[in-house]
Amino acid sequence: MEDDEPFEFNNVPHTKEQTWELFSVRKTILEMLKDRGYNLPVEDDENITVAGYRSRFHGKVDKDLTILVQKIADFDQKMMIFFPSPPPEATTRRVGAEAVKHIHEKMNAESVRRAIIIVERPLMGHANVLIEVKTEEQHELGNLDWRVEGFLRSE
Repeated sequence: MEDDEPFEFNNVPHTKEQTWELFSVRKTILEMLKDRGYNLPVEDDENITVAGYRSRFHGKVDKDLTILVQKIADFDQKMMIFFPSPPPEATTRRVGAEAVKHIHEKMNAESVRRAIIIVERPLMGHANVLIEVKTEEQHELGNLDWRVEGFLRSE
């Protein structure tokens, strides 16, 4: 993919600045995970370039950005990183409860107790409430290390 070709993600054309932001966030996350003792997935390279990122993720959707990692010292300690976007028909650019439900389901399916959600804008109020409810439910089940944290792309 040439640098001057438009980059499309989530069926939306992105400017060079938007592409750079997505690339930078992913690269920073990969570096953080490596520094904290997680095995990076084989297909993820913390030395990826913008051109490599554009080539790998052009035409993809937000679920394709999801990262699943395990601690080097303890494979039972897993973490998932999600990059949800609101549905195209949404009237707001904020992520809601439906995405949080999907994240919770994915975490359960993969036996993951920790997750990070990276979003463009703050989560909607009901999405935050759902995270709190799911956290309480998991803690009542004895999963005291279960936690979902949200960060803005710009942080």
